[in-house]
Formats: sequence, structure tokens, C-alpha cells
Amino acid sequence: MAVMTESAPRRRALDLNVSWTDIGPFLALAALLVVGYLINH
Repeated sequence: MAVMTESAPRRRALDLNVSWTDIGPFLALAALLVVGYLINH
């Protein structure tokens, strides 16, 4: 049980890192689309 409680925060940190690495490129793409839309209009 002690091992599981110690690894829990690490898992959460890894999940946060994975989510940011997944969202990062998407946010960049969305920003480019918004900028392109504003320039065209």
C-alpha cells in the first residue's frame, strides 16, 4: 500500500505532462488558424 501511495503523485505528474504535450501542438495549430482567419478577414 505504501508503494502505491508514493507512486500516485508521480502518476499524476506524468499524466499532466502527457496532457500538456498532447494539447501544446493543438493550441499552436488553433492559434495559427485564428491568426490566419483574422488576416483573411
